[in-house]
Amino acid sequence: MRYDFQHVALDIPLVLVDQSTYAFEDEESDRAVDVSWDLIEEDLDPADVIEPLAKQVSDAYGDNAEVLSSDPITVLGEPARRIVQRVALEGGELTFWMVGTGKKPAALILKYSATARTEVEEREFAHVLSSIAPADHPWVRKGAPGFVRRQAGRITLEVPRGLSFPTEYRFATRDSTLRLMLSYAARLEARPPDFSKLIYVPDKRVEQLRVADEQAEPATLEAGSGTDTRWEIERVRGEEVSERAAVRRLALQIRSDLAFHLTGVGSGAGIRALDAAWPQLKGTLAKGK
Repeated sequence: MRYDFQHVALDIPLVLVDQSTYAFEDEESDRAVDVSWDLIEEDLDPADVIEPLAKQVSDAYGDNAEVLSSDPITVLGEPARRIVQRVALEGGELTFWMVGTGKKPAALILKYSATARTEVEEREFAHVLSSIAPADHPWVRKGAPGFVRRQAGRITLEVPRGLSFPTEYRFATRDSTLRLMLSYAARLEARPPDFSKLIYVPDKRVEQLRVADEQAEPATLEAGSGTDTRWEIERVRGEEVSERAAVRRLALQIRSDLAFHLTGVGSGAGIRALDAAWPQLKGTLAKGK
């Protein structure tokens, strides 16, 4: 499936499940639009998707949390549930507009938050909701006045201009033997600063990671230039190897103040899958819209 990540776009293999939270935020106004996906095996009642989130807020804030409305709606022609919840805070309040759908293979959770529930915020959220379209439909960045269209996994939607875009995205196979991370940073990091953040070590007192092999080559693509590196990583206890993994990183300088990192981690059967998918990932990577 084709994903547009603002500055770059590439095809993500369908075997990788989208584990990203698409958070579009404005810290100054405390407004945010969050989109996330939950993989499901069978269709769910939309209320079963979204009501647990409202309960979490109520459990956390007690009497300071109030559900203002809960209504069935339709999103992309499918049943959905819309909940509006307000939380009283010291010196103000925070309102959440939450929508959930339960259509397999992935349930959609959309959350919009603002400091108050006014007509302006109601209209803004209504526009965000009405703008949702399948990501495989043709689309352009330009939205209605004051809005811009972004991709959030399987959908695109218009969010208020000025909201920041996500800087990290995560995908993985169901068994997590292959994981893919995409991230933006201010500076280029051709080598991960700490492999233990990518590969789990059960007991660091008796086990450690060591680099068994490293191969790097320059990379020049449409989106930028940098390096393409592959590491063979061993988890060892003394001299005994308990696990082998492969880490691949494509590090590109997109512009002087922005770098893009595509990092893949494979273990077990995921090593071969990573090496097989890597040329495709690089080959489909281009500038975003």
